[in-house]
Amino acid sequence: MTLPDTVKTIPSDIFNECSSLREMNFPSSLEVIEYDAFWGTGFTEIVLPDSVVSIWNYAFKNCVNLRSIDLGNVVSLGDGVFMGCSELTSIVFPDTIRDLSGNYMFDGCSKLTQITFPSIPVAVEYSFLDGSGYYNDASNWENGVLYLNRHLITVNDDFVSKTEYTVKEGTICIANHAFVGAGISLKVKKITLPEGLLSIGAGAFNKCSLLTETNIPSSVRYVGKDAYYETALYQVGKTNYLDHWLLSYAPQSNQTKFVVEEGTVGIAEGKLFSSGAFSITEVVLPDSLKVIGECNFESMSAVTSIKLSKSLERIGKDAFRYCYALSDLDLSVCTSLKTIEDYAFSFCKAMTRFYIPASVQELGEGVFNQIPNVVVDFEIEESEIPAGWSKSWDFTYADVPVIANWGVKNDSSF
Repeated sequence: MTLPDTVKTIPSDIFNECSSLREMNFPSSLEVIEYDAFWGTGFTEIVLPDSVVSIWNYAFKNCVNLRSIDLGNVVSLGDGVFMGCSELTSIVFPDTIRDLSGNYMFDGCSKLTQITFPSIPVAVEYSFLDGSGYYNDASNWENGVLYLNRHLITVNDDFVSKTEYTVKEGTICIANHAFVGAGISLKVKKITLPEGLLSIGAGAFNKCSLLTETNIPSSVRYVGKDAYYETALYQVGKTNYLDHWLLSYAPQSNQTKFVVEEGTVGIAEGKLFSSGAFSITEVVLPDSLKVIGECNFESMSAVTSIKLSKSLERIGKDAFRYCYALSDLDLSVCTSLKTIEDYAFSFCKAMTRFYIPASVQELGEGVFNQIPNVVVDFEIEESEIPAGWSKSWDFTYADVPVIANWGVKNDSSF
């Protein structure tokens, strides 16, 4: 079967249980494969075009004859995408992959033993290898810990009695909920993380209720939401810092000013103000700050101005979403800024102009969404757009498109 070149999305369930469907030519226009689209089909081989960005939950579940798949340049995979593909023996993830946080992605893939990962940290859920041949092979476990190409994936029952653990050198990522794998509370009190670690996943140390001693290496650029929740290091309802990272914040009643401690290098993922943000009119960030995490300042609707750090390297997804009154946010000083993630400034309707320095190598989808008549000045020329930019960086639901100016000199005069 050959799909027409106009197809961008394959909808949910459209080929569900079509067991006689054994091959398909996917068009270069294809971007998304939705839920259960090819559940139970007879594919033996799949070759996806480089245009495919996302594959949703259970899209290829129970394709029991599938032996080979080329993922092209896919970015994210959902829950149970290849669950029950019992003949699949190997898979190669492209350098474009960013999100493998789906659960039980390869459950029932009993022959899957060869998995090739890129050399960058990937958002991984602790259960994504559960039930695979790799997971079931005892030789892949090191003292109760499962690693995959410099990623610490999960732990099992052999880890439960440990009171101290040192994550092995060279590890760059700890998976989401990594220490939940044993299913019960752990006895570990001290965990040492290596320098060179880049990412600590969401809820990584859940079940480590006795954990009183650990470190966040200076190399880390991502600490997931609730990474230390349920540990002895985290006080519910309090402001929590750990090794120069702000993990959570407890606002005071009618508070008008929010100050991040001097020396802080990062803010963990997640909304800092679940409520009470409406009274905050002033935000003070230290010069040391390198990371603003996902949703950190979301819905701080009364803030008009925020001075960003020259050291800033990353602005997370939805970081300033719904900051309706924010009209002064100067990115021209952020000459070390590498990453601006999806919808970072969405609904910042008082902003009329942004400056994006040449240092930005990753620009997410819809960064300037719902900002009417916004002008974006780029230091680079349009011909110099980095490979890491989303094709939909200028996507917006607003009636008026984003106006882009290219090759604009950084003079901070806008």
